[in-house]
Amino acid sequence: MGVFYANADPYLSLIHEHFDSAGIEFAGEQCHTMRHRPAARSLRRLLSIDTDVMPRRELLSILAERVVTWYYGAPIAALPLRRVERLTRARIKIVGGSDWERLTELDPEDPDANVATVVHSLVTTLRDDLNAVADASTWSEASRCVIDVVGRYFNGRSKQSDDPTTNDLRALTMICQELGELGGVAPPPTLSGIVNAISVRIDAVPETVGTTTSAVTVGPLAAGAGRDFDVCIVVGAAEGILPATRREDPLLPSTLVGRTLGDEIQQQKWQFLATLESGNHHRIVSFPRGSMRGGAEKVPSRWLMPTLGALSGSKIGVVDWQKQTANVESIVTVESFDVSTQTVDPRIGVSAASETEWRLRALAERGARDRRGALDDSVVNAGMELRSDRLKGKFTRFNGNVSHIENAVTFFDKPVSASRLEDWVASPYRFFVKTVLGVDTLDDPDDVAQLDPLTGGNLMHLSLERYVQGTVDGIDATLDHLIEVSDEVLADARVDAPGWLPQLWEKDSSIIRRELVEWFELDRTDREGGWTPLHVERNFGVEPDVVVLDVFGEKIAFAGKIDRIDRHTDGRIRVTDYKSGQATSYKKLSESEPTDAGTKFQRPVYGLLALTMGNDVTTRYWFVNHKAKYETIGYPLTDAAVAVLKADIFRVQKMIRAGYFPPRPPDSFWANPLIDLIGKAGLERAWSSLRDVPELADYRAKYGD
Repeated sequence: MGVFYANADPYLSLIHEHFDSAGIEFAGEQCHTMRHRPAARSLRRLLSIDTDVMPRRELLSILAERVVTWYYGAPIAALPLRRVERLTRARIKIVGGSDWERLTELDPEDPDANVATVVHSLVTTLRDDLNAVADASTWSEASRCVIDVVGRYFNGRSKQSDDPTTNDLRALTMICQELGELGGVAPPPTLSGIVNAISVRIDAVPETVGTTTSAVTVGPLAAGAGRDFDVCIVVGAAEGILPATRREDPLLPSTLVGRTLGDEIQQQKWQFLATLESGNHHRIVSFPRGSMRGGAEKVPSRWLMPTLGALSGSKIGVVDWQKQTANVESIVTVESFDVSTQTVDPRIGVSAASETEWRLRALAERGARDRRGALDDSVVNAGMELRSDRLKGKFTRFNGNVSHIENAVTFFDKPVSASRLEDWVASPYRFFVKTVLGVDTLDDPDDVAQLDPLTGGNLMHLSLERYVQGTVDGIDATLDHLIEVSDEVLADARVDAPGWLPQLWEKDSSIIRRELVEWFELDRTDREGGWTPLHVERNFGVEPDVVVLDVFGEKIAFAGKIDRIDRHTDGRIRVTDYKSGQATSYKKLSESEPTDAGTKFQRPVYGLLALTMGNDVTTRYWFVNHKAKYETIGYPLTDAAVAVLKADIFRVQKMIRAGYFPPRPPDSFWANPLIDLIGKAGLERAWSSLRDVPELADYRAKYGD
């Protein structure tokens, strides 16, 4: 049997996929040749990398292919890419260029120092070796340098003789050796010329599967002409594929080569007809009615229309061919893959082609409500349970209910952060993924072109922290001291953010400096009014500084860090938390609403620690930016306020203890990469389906939809 395609894309890979799943051996071209595999792809990318910059994103992407490796240490081990990603994304943010030198600045006792040293060594050595390739003056020298790169950095995953990567590396070494033969034939080598020469040879490497004794042959149309088969099948006979769309070659026009586009189309028609003639008993032609890749509806090839007319006994139109051939025995229309698995047409065979199709047929025989358990497959059954629970609005493990797992949540076994409780209120499912499971996204330094609002707030916060701490330690509270501190903070931040554009950084940093000057005048007035800072960044959560709240019989310990605690000359205590955003969403905070309807716990929890320093405690937010007009919002921490705090925290504690993490998405306009990764639309659908779940009635009553 021969199976031939009008275009290798996508038919060659589809034929491989279906024959492999059916367990049918065949002879033909390999669909994934060496140029598609990691070894060749990594070599071309590595030789093309900008050695002056050595861009982190591109280099780590190449290393992620797991063919280019770097070994170190005793016992010898491969470079741990996960640690490298964390190190160069979060710890020492690197884009490229001189950023790599910052890896040498870590203290030798630092846990990441060893990995940082190894990464720096890799970048330095690799840059030198790649520059040697680019600087080669002869093809034989270029050949030696590229072979050195392959030998030093490329490693097969297995020592087995049939390992594809090991075989590809052998082939690449031979290709690199052949570069030396270009001396005296090709122009002097350049880096682009070397890469092109290697690419041409990689693309030309022939690869086949099967043997000449295989019962099935697969190939392009030209491979079937003049052959002798019992059955000949041609796939892809749709207009635009057969004949394929062709355009004049501007470098080799038809007037120069003596062959017009019409001649080439006529040649393809001859190949099509000659290939069909190779089928002695059966000749089968198929064409797609559409393509999810291209989107447009397709029609039969112009060369197929006469055959459709002959088989039906009447003239067939290009548009209405399906209706006109509906009752023709030898013309079969398959509506879709889904239909083909659920119905049987004897004209094209009653047997399923693969195990997957048999399983689909077994499911299709049952109603939708009876399909769970039809297959002895735990993965499929779990998938059905997941889909059913989410569609029917059942609160189960598939949408945030882990109450069936004993001791699954140990969040309250140690002091907890008030801000983490606020995270649960905002989005319980995100809290579960991030805090319970420990899953989060890593920012990419390449994606950050300027100072974002969160980082800007952190820089403002750090400047104030260092300045106020200095005044607590005895340094005079002067504007010069504040400016000096802020300059140090901003300079360090610029080094830690190599992706920021200089012109945008100048604008953003000048705004921070201006706002610090405005804040200083307000702080000076505050000091003149009798307030004096006692503590800056006051940690609590470890004995003896533990805040414990008795919530209806259960003691909850808290941990945190308070931005600032001041004492007035009359003995009053004031807790301050700096905010860099707008005050709009905090306007409702008051003594009667200390948690803003159970959504904000930091102020009253921090105030509990201050109660150990005095009985008259006020807790507040200070919005330290020009747009917010440096507004303060706070209230006295009274017994009534503490009672409200206990009731609201009890509700949150009870649901977390129970293992309830419903998929409510956060109500925020700020971008959240973790929610984007999970899928906000999916969370919204799952949350809307849980409206009548009794376990969540209290949550909805308090926080709404």
